[in-house]
Amino acid sequence: MPVMHQGVTDWVSRWLPAEVRTVVDVGGRNINGTAHQAFTGCRYDRWVVVDVRDDLRPDHADEFHVADFTDWVCPYPDVDVVLCTETFEHCPWEPIVYKSWKVLASYGKAIFTTVTPAFPPHSAEDGKQLRDGEYYEGVDPDRLERVMEHAGFAPLIEVNGAFLNAAGGKLLR
Repeated sequence: MPVMHQGVTDWVSRWLPAEVRTVVDVGGRNINGTAHQAFTGCRYDRWVVVDVRDDLRPDHADEFHVADFTDWVCPYPDVDVVLCTETFEHCPWEPIVYKSWKVLASYGKAIFTTVTPAFPPHSAEDGKQLRDGEYYEGVDPDRLERVMEHAGFAPLIEVNGAFLNAAGGKLLR
């Protein structure tokens, strides 16, 4: 089984509470590993993957929904964590940030990882060369911070070379 790179799992594990009821993993297909391994010290009740594709389902998912996350109707009132790792560069990501705020419980956290424009373009299919017509855009850290703030998060942004990490607690409005 592929393993997610250490920078992602370190970032994700830094923001996890000891107990989580529901994790929603957006774009959580197992292409180059998943951030699930960051949850080794965290107990959770339900791991829900929402992805536009039906292949490469991770073994740890309690539920797998084939859907665009921005259109998906979340049936759970207790989403503690929305996780979206290594996905933003492959799709229009702003709507994912806004939808994350909507599905999170009042105390919930969003945890995102992606890459900046400095990272070489790569395919969402296999991490190799982009295919004709495939979407790709590295994410500007300042733009991500502004969108998270506008959506209602208190964001923390970290840039490590070409890697971009973000986490945010939900601010009540």
